[in-house]
Formats: sequence, structure tokens, C-alpha cells
Amino acid sequence: MNAVLENIVSSQQASDGNCVDRAEGRFLQEIIEDLKPQRTLEIGCAYGVSTLYICEAAAALPAFTQHIVIDPYQRTQWRGIGLQHVVDAGYGFLVDFREEPSELVLPRLVNAGVPLDFAFVDGWNTFAQVFTEFYYLKRLMRPGGVIAFRDANRSLVDQAIRHALMDPAYGVYGTPPSDAKPTCIAIQRSLTDMHSSGCERAA
Repeated sequence: MNAVLENIVSSQQASDGNCVDRAEGRFLQEIIEDLKPQRTLEIGCAYGVSTLYICEAAAALPAFTQHIVIDPYQRTQWRGIGLQHVVDAGYGFLVDFREEPSELVLPRLVNAGVPLDFAFVDGWNTFAQVFTEFYYLKRLMRPGGVIAFRDANRSLVDQAIRHALMDPAYGVYGTPPSDAKPTCIAIQRSLTDMHSSGCERAA
């Protein structure tokens, strides 16, 4: 584990519930290792713990992976600490940071034809917000792409995920634990689904 990430996790510097835990972080890394994505995206940065987990896995891949991070409150509410952790860990070169609301950034990415292979949703936990983010993310996903949602055990997020799974192109990625409601659930776009906004054509 990267020394900066290990120090944060071990010292519980970010133990207020705003950061992914070890199990969630490892789940994100397993997705990255499986997909070997060219471009990833994250909504919500806070202390940068999930960003560090994602970047650590991405940096180990043989090809360069760009990671888009969206957080309108990083330099205000979080005083830039997440971005500083990313730089201190040596992953600044991977990150394309956007300090705006996701509902403004995502449509521009769609219009620009930016393709994604993986996205992690960990922002504002309302049904409308999460489902709006899914609406745009599904237009950015290449076939086989995965969208992971944190706080899946919260009622409004769970409702949004259930509605997302009504899209015939998406199914649950992997098998969540059966003994408890998982806090992080991922869904995957079918490899055979060729209906898209054309984002796959972009480099």
C-alpha cells in the first residue's frame, strides 16, 4: 500500500465516515485490476482516500490511466487536503481535477465524447442526485464499463441503484455479500450493448 494511504488508514486520520474503508478500497482496486481501464472518474474526493485507492491500482497497470475527479467543495469544505494527499502520494500526474458540481461537469464530458471504463459515485446521497449522475455516466461508459456506488446501504442511494438496474444494458457486477447489505455496489454495462452516445469513438 502507498505510504501516504497507509498512514491515513492506519492512523484513522479520516475516520468520520466520509472516506472508504479498507474493504471498500480493496473492492475498488479489484475492479480496476479486472477492467484495466484507460479512463476513470470519481465523484466526491473529501480526504482523497478513495482517490488514493483508485490511483494506486491504476498506477500499477501497464498503460496510463487518466482519473477524473469531481468535487465542488475540495478547496472550501475540505481545504484541499484530498488533492494534497494525492500529490504527496505521487499520483498527481494521473488526476484531472474538476472543482464543479457533477451535474455541470458530466454533461460537458458527454458533449465532448469522453469515454469512461469505470466511475465511482460518492457525492451527495439523494435519489435525484445519484440517479442524475447515473443518467450521464451511462452515456459515457464503454461496453463492459463499471459504475460503483458508495453508501448503497442508504435508502435513497439504494433506490437510485435499483432504478439504474432497470436499464436493460446494466447488471450487478460481481456478487455482493449475502449476509449483510453491502455499502458499495457496482453495476456493469453489458459487453454486447452497442447503443451509446458515441463516446467509444473518442481517444
